[in-house]
This record gives sequence, C-alpha cells and structure tokens, in this order.
Amino acid sequence: MSEQTGPDTSQQSSSSWVLVVLFWTYVLVPLGWGVYRTLLNVASLFTG
Repeated sequence: MSEQTGPDTSQQSSSSWVLVVLFWTYVLVPLGWGVYRTLLNVASLFTG
C-alpha cells in the first residue's frame, strides 16, 4: 500500500472552508438586503 507524503492537507482544508464561508457571506448579505428592500416596496404598494 502506498502512503502519500506531501504537504498536510488539513491546513488547506480548514482555510478552504473559511474562504467558502467568506465568499458565501459576501454573496448572501447583499442578496438578502435586496430581497428585504424589495419586500418592503411590495408591501407599500399593497398597503397604500
């Protein structure tokens, strides 16, 4: 059986998860704000 001898992938894996979380936050925060503002505008149309 062969053993892989290379750089430790656990450090790369944890930093990858941090980047994934940061990028999703970067996408979802403005998207959520836009949805929120849209819903407020729609509500104002129906409430007069």
